[in-house]
Amino acid sequence: MKKLLLIIPIVLFCTIVQAQPLIKTFIGGGVSLPNFKYSNNYGKDAYPRSMNMGYTVGAFAKTSLFGSRTGMTFGLNYLQAGAIDNAPLNPLYKETNVRLNYLQGEFYFSSDIKFIELCGGLYLNSALSGKKSITKADGTTSNSDIKFGIYSENGDEMHRTDFGYTLKTIVNISKLKLILGYYKGFDNISTVVEENVQNKVFTAAIAFPIF
Repeated sequence: MKKLLLIIPIVLFCTIVQAQPLIKTFIGGGVSLPNFKYSNNYGKDAYPRSMNMGYTVGAFAKTSLFGSRTGMTFGLNYLQAGAIDNAPLNPLYKETNVRLNYLQGEFYFSSDIKFIELCGGLYLNSALSGKKSITKADGTTSNSDIKFGIYSENGDEMHRTDFGYTLKTIVNISKLKLILGYYKGFDNISTVVEENVQNKVFTAAIAFPIF
């Protein structure tokens, strides 16, 4: 079902890009500052975690609704998420670095206040790949691909899809857009029964019009 929902914004994006001149299309990119909201059943709600800086690139198309001050935007982008765990449960580990690479579809509504747009909406993504890097107490490191599935008993570590909300502030400077975004997942992306892991990503990007 989630895969079908991911296809919908992709089809809508491709459709509206070819639509009437009232549609404005932009491309852009910038940095992502992801972390996890984490809790488990071992007596602690959170462990020390650091943002695992990555990047995001994509395109989005905006159309006006109910006049020029209200808009609706469909976007399609590549987004890097993840986190750095500075205190893993395993005492032999010093640090665990998790990187998740998502293809993401999103849509949001915006309200223009002079040169600023305030936006809110939803996103749905699907993981293209993932990496885990473990630094052990003796200084050695090991790397492995993250397995995506449903049950941790099968060796899977993460659910492939994630669904959540996004909030954005967009500053229009001439034809450029400075975009500050926040993404927060509704779903628990971990397959481990004892823990709850939710995506949390800040982004800063610049976009410019192509149509």
